[in-house]
Amino acid sequence: MITDYELQKYQEIFNILNSTKKQESNSPEFWLWSDLASAYPKFFDKSILVPMDSFSENLHKTITQGVPAFGNKTDKPTHIVETTEAKNQKLTRLACEYLCGKYYGAEFAQAYFLFPDTPFIELYEKVKDIKTYRNYHDIDNTKKRLAAIILRVTNQNQAAANNAFNIIWAKFLNVKNVNEFRQKYDIQHSPIDHIHPDQWRYVYYMFRDIIFQLNPHAELDFTEIKQQSKESAQFARHLFEKYKQKPEDFLSNTDFSAKPKQIDMERKYFWLKNYYTNSL
Repeated sequence: MITDYELQKYQEIFNILNSTKKQESNSPEFWLWSDLASAYPKFFDKSILVPMDSFSENLHKTITQGVPAFGNKTDKPTHIVETTEAKNQKLTRLACEYLCGKYYGAEFAQAYFLFPDTPFIELYEKVKDIKTYRNYHDIDNTKKRLAAIILRVTNQNQAAANNAFNIIWAKFLNVKNVNEFRQKYDIQHSPIDHIHPDQWRYVYYMFRDIIFQLNPHAELDFTEIKQQSKESAQFARHLFEKYKQKPEDFLSNTDFSAKPKQIDMERKYFWLKNYYTNSL
């Protein structure tokens, strides 16, 4: 639920971004760094310019990973340039979306840039979807980090990695194994996809705690990983039980990953459409 205060702030940001949008002949629309900083002074300092070389490198890496069609391209389109004015830069819509996507709290601006010409009343409804997408993405990245540790320890044994995650979910959801879980709740996807997004933070911290407790530079064996997986999953479950709830109480046949996957697809389409076409 978006509060009246948030709605007012979104309207202010919407007005700032609309009024500061610029376009020159034979050039895509752009915003000045100082204007973006005016909309989000908490995240962007107008007196400190974006380091253009590293920005372009990181942007190119992110987009080529997300859009396989660009995988063989090595040239980097220009999405940020210095202006003739002192201490200012021009940024394309794509550059602004990428930057706002890095900050929790800048979801409305990310939606503004991601969905051009969308009316305000529809735009602010996208904020929750973007927040859900970010949380899902964080869990997925953390899960991949844990999987990488397990694969290293087990000499790239995928079956062992699957076994470890089976142990984690079984302990967290109080079932013998994932197959029992799937049968009991009639769910085909990952348990993450069917736990209500409001509770995803428990899953995120569960995976992160396992990683934190395992020294990635030490010699580990699979027995240690399994034991730590059980302990961290049990502790995450305990956090639910502390408030007289259980993780399985928040399970649903609904696939809550649908919205995050939709935003992910829309971002990739946005990059595909704009990265090489609408550069400065």
